[in-house]
Amino acid sequence: MKCEAKGSGDVVTEIVSLSQKLRSGAIQPDSPEFPTLISVDGEIYHSQLLYKINQLYPGQNYIPQITDAPLLANSPMIFMTSKEVAPGLQKQSNIYQALVNTQTHRDLDSSSPQLPIHYVHTAPTRSNSGLQTLVAQFASVANKRPEQLTVADVQQYQPQIQKIQSKVTRYGVSTSSLAEDMVKNRPFWALIASVYESSVIQANTANTQTSYQDLWMICKDNY
Repeated sequence: MKCEAKGSGDVVTEIVSLSQKLRSGAIQPDSPEFPTLISVDGEIYHSQLLYKINQLYPGQNYIPQITDAPLLANSPMIFMTSKEVAPGLQKQSNIYQALVNTQTHRDLDSSSPQLPIHYVHTAPTRSNSGLQTLVAQFASVANKRPEQLTVADVQQYQPQIQKIQSKVTRYGVSTSSLAEDMVKNRPFWALIASVYESSVIQANTANTQTSYQDLWMICKDNY
């Protein structure tokens, strides 16, 4: 057995690419390039995969719908930040809306340090947490639940999302590695990150130079 870890977006891209090759006759159905088992994180990427495969093979139902099953694990999306700026962020009723028109942490709160807002999350095209973050940004500025968003909403609020994204200094490939890098590189690398709660715990546990208490987690409804 051979296993390979990839971001959910990368898994979708690979499966769609292989399916396109199969349809064109470039590879055969029993090609060893096809994985026996695939797993994507989250319903959004599953929906993408289902939609794209159905476009290539209408009516074949190669990617089934998600069935009801017991929940094995759940790690909510949170904002990860340092204890110096956490109080200012906690005062915001909607952090994403606040990030639209602010440039420094002191713009958010007068008691926060005069530091530029450096924000990080994983790449939406490659990682489930990055895609969830992007959806949450649109939902937050639109004041809607994600399932209520329309194409018109996405078009209308793109300028606000672009202002938030202008503060993103890098897109990580892995949620866990992004959190670990934030712990290791400290404030001037990034002061806010959208990651899983489990990633914060893991990053603080793995790093011997800091402790879990050194980085605060602001739990918000990121949908």
